[in-house]
Amino acid sequence: MQHELVSVLGIDAAWTDHQPSGVALLQRRGQKWKCVRVAPSYIGFCEGFAWPDRIVGAAVDVARLLAVCHQCLGAPRPVAVAVDMPLATTRIDGRRPADNLVSQKFGHCKCAAHSPTAERPGASGRRLQAGFFDFGYLLATTANAGTPALLEVYPHVALLALTKHGERVPYKVGKTNTYWPGQSAKQRKRRLIEKWQLILDRLETYIDDIDVPLPDPDAHSLEYLKRFEDAIDALVCAWTATQFLNKTAIPLGDDDGAIWIPSISMQFAMEAHAA
Repeated sequence: MQHELVSVLGIDAAWTDHQPSGVALLQRRGQKWKCVRVAPSYIGFCEGFAWPDRIVGAAVDVARLLAVCHQCLGAPRPVAVAVDMPLATTRIDGRRPADNLVSQKFGHCKCAAHSPTAERPGASGRRLQAGFFDFGYLLATTANAGTPALLEVYPHVALLALTKHGERVPYKVGKTNTYWPGQSAKQRKRRLIEKWQLILDRLETYIDDIDVPLPDPDAHSLEYLKRFEDAIDALVCAWTATQFLNKTAIPLGDDDGAIWIPSISMQFAMEAHAA
């Protein structure tokens, strides 16, 4: 496997069909990973885009997505797909052991897991999982860690490892008023892009050729900046997939569903602090 052209895919999956899902494709060359393509939406990934383009949301067509990956790679499809969305071998109707375990271990880092419901991600999540299953991707859980693998991941916890910071990184566009109350929109946008630059700098220690040109914060609205957040989340998902392939990620959950966490994130888990 050392000399094979191995690739992984990261998807910052929207929990509804009308929102955009960021996508990042990485390929390993020797000891280093290369970013082959990254986009803030599935449509942009498949059809090509420029950063100022209007971002369009759409349900992910797995067959088309994998076909585009093959065109980009000129090689077999990705061996691991990491998705920031609740996934399970049975129907999801509410919180799962995986959500509870992540919250128990990383809640003190402000990284508790979100609560899925029957409606969110609901049918969107089931279609995405079924689409990958049709191409031979099995959900990776505590009972299964083979390839080709479909992984559930959680960027907030992965970023603890990447940034070496024991608290949730404030990088979400929609949370800037919570992160920096009382500051002007101009100040909040500047601080947001500083966080994104930190994340990209850390990702670039593992991944070459990341093409996410952060904009001048003074020239754009917060709404416009959301596309960069989605692309970065997709890259973090893809990086977590590389950790899975390196056997440096662990599943938190059970044989029905698990959230894969980079092993180095576990230094921030509750047990480490209790010790």
